[in-house]
Amino acid sequence: MNTIRVELVSDFKSDAVVLLAADAAGLDTFEAALTAAQRRGSAQLDHDGMTHRFVMQPGSADIGFAEKCVTWRLDRANAAELSEHLAALRTSAHPCHQYVDISSPTATLVLSRDEYSPPSGSAPARGSTLSRGQLDAIKDRVDRSADPAALAGWLARITDRHDDAALYQTAAEDFQRGDSDKWYAAADQVGD
Repeated sequence: MNTIRVELVSDFKSDAVVLLAADAAGLDTFEAALTAAQRRGSAQLDHDGMTHRFVMQPGSADIGFAEKCVTWRLDRANAAELSEHLAALRTSAHPCHQYVDISSPTATLVLSRDEYSPPSGSAPARGSTLSRGQLDAIKDRVDRSADPAALAGWLARITDRHDDAALYQTAAEDFQRGDSDKWYAAADQVGD
């Protein structure tokens, strides 16, 4: 797969953030466009119906959203920092994320690999199980007292898997009760 999803999330661990969720191939694609912009001053990436415009602009660390377009206005230092964080995500053996300070539309950009999108090369079997990355996200939010129904809606939205909302809610309710073992066991079986 080659997944890249960028979204303004109003309630990510109680904060508003810009979330860049990708799999490994998506990170490579995104970084190639960023690197091209660093060399030429600007670049454009068209991916899954979304256009990413990269513009090197002194003093900027801004991400702008329009319909089907994300504009990344970064100074060279921010672009270099973003590249370093993308490299760190690629070297991890597990789903992970990094935080980057930006100026707008929020103070934080979250770079995520395989946590808030289906993992590279394998999507969880629909209707039966979730990936470890998805389960870890559910556990993290439930540990922070998230409402299972709201959590399910949020996960369905950021993963673009609206058919799985009921599955996310069931998992969140089980996690609230401390019954997460069966979910991780099922994820491990699918991964085998």
